[in-house]
Amino acid sequence: MGTTPSMPSSRKRPLRRSFRSPFRRTSTQGTLSATFNFIEPNIKLNQLNINVATEEELMTLPGITRGVAKNIIEYRNAIGKFNKVEDLALVSGIGADKLDEIRPEICVSRGRNQSSGSSEGSPESLPVDINKANVFELMTIRGLGQELAAAIVHYRERRGDFFNISDILKVKGMDETKFNYLKPRLCLKSDSFKLNKRVLSEPRIPNGGAVSDFYSFFRNSDTPRKETSPVACQGDLYELVSQQCERPPLKWDPLPFGEVRFATWNLTDMCHQKAANTAVRETFCLTLLENRISFVAVQGVQDSFSLHMICSELNAPSCRKVSQWPEERGSWESQFFGFQDKQGLGFIYDTNVFSNVIARDIQNNSMMRAVVATITERSCVFSVLNVQLLANSDGSSFNTLTSSVRPFLVVGDLSHITEDNSTLPNYVCLLPGTKTNVSSSMKTSFNNIYIKESEISKFTGVSGIILEGLRHLAIPDGWAWGGPVSQHAPLWGQIRI
Repeated sequence: MGTTPSMPSSRKRPLRRSFRSPFRRTSTQGTLSATFNFIEPNIKLNQLNINVATEEELMTLPGITRGVAKNIIEYRNAIGKFNKVEDLALVSGIGADKLDEIRPEICVSRGRNQSSGSSEGSPESLPVDINKANVFELMTIRGLGQELAAAIVHYRERRGDFFNISDILKVKGMDETKFNYLKPRLCLKSDSFKLNKRVLSEPRIPNGGAVSDFYSFFRNSDTPRKETSPVACQGDLYELVSQQCERPPLKWDPLPFGEVRFATWNLTDMCHQKAANTAVRETFCLTLLENRISFVAVQGVQDSFSLHMICSELNAPSCRKVSQWPEERGSWESQFFGFQDKQGLGFIYDTNVFSNVIARDIQNNSMMRAVVATITERSCVFSVLNVQLLANSDGSSFNTLTSSVRPFLVVGDLSHITEDNSTLPNYVCLLPGTKTNVSSSMKTSFNNIYIKESEISKFTGVSGIILEGLRHLAIPDGWAWGGPVSQHAPLWGQIRI
């Protein structure tokens, strides 16, 4: 009779820390034959490539839950790709300790799900060039059916080649969910820019440029290019352009203890394509840092990725001027609330100053959009109401909203009420009658900040509008360059908390 092998009870074998094979090699050196020595010596055969891994694959890593896996994918979609393993520490839920735990099992280049060998030649493992593939080649991508493949080819034939991968979102039938799933399987291998008729035919955003072409020229590319490509040295080119953009003289006086600066800023159709322009991120970040702003309520935002990219630039800058900022940059987070017409509201704040911020939307109709942030700091709870008034707005509806919410601060774009928007019952306007359009050639706008009349003692009497340093040579301005980051100028007020 056979016997069933069993493990002695005295043996204390630790549980496996992941679901991958316990027999994986930890090095390609040593006993491997010369046949396999072409594999890079510093890459393990069973490592997981976090740049292409799916949510389920990420969950096979020790300690990675579904929520953390979603955070990794969302962050990866926002920045394009992880350039090094250490970038993973910036993802919410990871941190330095968890990164050290999973570091031996991950990579950002060829790994388990992108390995060498016979599988490299399979249609499923090779990315498809969306500028050259026909319908049948596109259909080899899992999740891309015949109807969508035909729509991609039809769009390309009618509008010209795709300039970057995100342009595929303009194809009928493609949405954010499908795009995020298909993106690792798509690529562009065009040898040069093909601006031709697409520059003339694409929708244009208010502060200049076709969304994909102009803003993408100075973006950090998420696809590898050959050394001979005209954009291979675009990073160096950008830095040369950026050096010619002088910033306003820095008047650095430390804020008194307990005083912070709140701001409001309409960002004029801020989307992830616009935020992908390095000059936009640089100008926005330097404006906050130079003016010592710790909390900014934003309007005119189209998606959460754009705010996420700005926070990432502040926390781990790629722009030289931001990275060389002489003082503490802080640790920034954002909250976003989107609406049907893609004109969302949000908050960007330094968590070193405001560690507990809870935001929610409270109004969404034909007259206004409003969200409120409740801030708990130093045993004090106060709220900031962020408002975007629409064409149908009137003063009475705005007054009714503020009287029912009774926030500590009211901020936002109030352009649609009247030219004199300085009057709000039970509130004091910090900058009455201030026009916030960046130049006289732009539509007149009125953003402002109000503080509750009963809390006026907390206002330091210091406030202002920022009109300098809002332009950059790498930001398009119609058919020229040197445009502003937004059509609106930011306002700020200094408050005691």
